[in-house]
Amino acid sequence: MQTATLPKQIEMESKLYKAVMSGDRTSFSELIELDPSILLKVTTQEDTVLHVAAKFNQKKMAEEILKTQPSLVYQRNSKGDTALHVAARLGSEETVEFFIDFLNISSASRGVEKGAEVEEKLLLRMVNLEKETALHEAVKNDRYRVVKMLIKEDPGLTGFTNDAGESPLFLAVDRKLKDIAKLILQVDECSFDGRNNMNALHAAVVRSKKEVRKLFPYLAMLFMEHPPKAIANLQAYADLNCFRNIFNIPYILINWVLPTRISKAFIEALLKEHPSAIQKCDDYGWTPLHYAAFLGKSNILNLFLTYESDDENKAVSVDSVARIMDREGMTILHVAAKAGRVKALKILAKLCPDIWDMQDNKGRTALHLAADNGEVRAVEFILIKTKKLSNGLVNEQDYEGNTPMHLAAIQGFQSIFELFKRDKRVDKAIRNKKGLGILDMVRLHEDLTINEKCWMGLSAARKGSLSSLECTIDRKEQDIPVFKTRKSKHPQKLLDFAPEVHGEDEAEGVVEEIENVIGKLLK
Repeated sequence: MQTATLPKQIEMESKLYKAVMSGDRTSFSELIELDPSILLKVTTQEDTVLHVAAKFNQKKMAEEILKTQPSLVYQRNSKGDTALHVAARLGSEETVEFFIDFLNISSASRGVEKGAEVEEKLLLRMVNLEKETALHEAVKNDRYRVVKMLIKEDPGLTGFTNDAGESPLFLAVDRKLKDIAKLILQVDECSFDGRNNMNALHAAVVRSKKEVRKLFPYLAMLFMEHPPKAIANLQAYADLNCFRNIFNIPYILINWVLPTRISKAFIEALLKEHPSAIQKCDDYGWTPLHYAAFLGKSNILNLFLTYESDDENKAVSVDSVARIMDREGMTILHVAAKAGRVKALKILAKLCPDIWDMQDNKGRTALHLAADNGEVRAVEFILIKTKKLSNGLVNEQDYEGNTPMHLAAIQGFQSIFELFKRDKRVDKAIRNKKGLGILDMVRLHEDLTINEKCWMGLSAARKGSLSSLECTIDRKEQDIPVFKTRKSKHPQKLLDFAPEVHGEDEAEGVVEEIENVIGKLLK
């Protein structure tokens, strides 16, 4: 390989730049005749004339330049890009093809057959300051034909990762470029690696989610600042006829998002090609299953948990994958419960009953996390639909001694509190390691109104909840915590406590108990 060691003279002449940009071969030849060294000058970004030719897809100019200075094909600019990087990034197909052919011809003319292949690969595999090859650039900019040319010449390019750890396949999946991803997948040894120790399967699961929902809050804010009538009056919108009154959101914006997502079939193709990717953890300890559970992609989660590889050498134990914990000790069950993904919980109840008693780094089960995050539907599903599995969870205490009902009381989530209160299996008198019980947590809550405290306290007391011995006497030196409500992403409906009918003897005892509770609550 001829390495270019050229003097870097800043300020390429404007006449030369314009001649190369426009493909004016006559003016270019005249400038070269006057001063052949002019080809060695570079721009302020250290672009050579060959970079300029590649930038504007001037194949003929590139031919003329390399006849005089063939070493320029290896010259890098200030970002480490060769002219091939530039051509690949901008989709200059003719120029990319010429660079590949140029190396074959120049090496063959010197009678070096084996050297031609080596020299060609050296150029194709040259990386910039981000450690990206021309293939990375072509993928990032959705240049399908350029990607196809580069892979045909050197399939090994699909195994290179950039400075962030991203392979060409990961970049394609992350950007939802399915056609390019399928093209790369045809290479047996292509890399699945991605940034933050993720892989292409992680990206595929995340990108399988329709992201149009994420745009709604942004668009709503946008149209609050700029009324739809003003936007509809813009000439561009009128000409394109793209503004349709669907919740006051331009129809074309929705159309840009809805079609672009990774399908289950594509994920299955990735899984078939590289089954072990399913058990790879990213920097947060999440496998692709964690992402599927968190996003509520029940069909993909089911695919992962029931997948059986045809190749015995590639087989992966699904049971062991389901038990993988992240850095916080959370399994896919914890993640699904925390995010309130009921469909995912149904699948996990059916396929992975053995992981329901697993605890995270704080000693919390899935029921703890659902209650602590205000996920009413998830708590309701666990308590009612999976009674056998939840028998051992309802009174389970974390490392601070809190049960799921304690956490609901601490957070002030009244709907969830009501679910626990009505469940006969729940021990309402249990206390945590600080000696605090349900009634104490309700009483010490700053964000609950006096009415809410009375209703929650009375109803809990009716079901057997007691004040702790530690809080019976008010000692000033006691360090008693104060609780505040953490905002739930789900609205907590007002509680409806229907009056219950009891016998006279039982009612008399209840009255006495209520009087004691009211005294504590109003203290």
